[in-house]
Amino acid sequence: ITVLYACFGFSLCFGESFHGLVGNPFTYFMLKGVDLNTNALLSPTIPFLLFAIFQLKFAIITPALITGSFAERVKFNAYLLFICLFSVFIYSPLAHWTWHPDGFLHKWGVLDFAGGTVVHMSAGYAALAGAMILGNRTSFGDNKHSEPANIPFVILGTGMLWFGWFGFNAGSSLGANTTAVLAFATTIVASAAAMMTWIFFDAIRGKKVSAMGACIGA
Repeated sequence: ITVLYACFGFSLCFGESFHGLVGNPFTYFMLKGVDLNTNALLSPTIPFLLFAIFQLKFAIITPALITGSFAERVKFNAYLLFICLFSVFIYSPLAHWTWHPDGFLHKWGVLDFAGGTVVHMSAGYAALAGAMILGNRTSFGDNKHSEPANIPFVILGTGMLWFGWFGFNAGSSLGANTTAVLAFATTIVASAAAMMTWIFFDAIRGKKVSAMGACIGA
């Protein structure tokens, strides 16, 4: 995804708009013109290259979010092909629609701060589609129960993601300002509240309170 993005993906997202649908892949081809100066249209407060690399994080995390719906059920080469095609034909146009000032959704007034539409909705729908196409796991049945493979890795991943989301959410203000502070505070409190809610529901339903449930809730 990083190589695709550096070659033409960033340009598909933020290049010169084609009727508000997609960016011109040659506007910033091979990051041409993406330098250490600010960009009045896209990054008025930070270097344009910093903006491009920050946006790369979203391009990377979106196909990664999809992966859980078909993990261990597809060949690796098919997975590589899928995430490349998804990035070019789904993620990049959607990012352009929503985040580019000339994107048609942006002009309609759609507000997507830190990727609720571009990242989470697209990943969620793609994950659902992937699960529907592949069908149930072969181990799935009435009397079969699938245990988590590695709970410590789940805890580690949750901690990394929780911390990383501060960068995603507060960083989307493109500056150390009041918007960043609000995003930072909302992120930590909402995540903690979600974690506690999951724990309480487990307890109310008579289930064992677990670290796995806490991580899922967060």
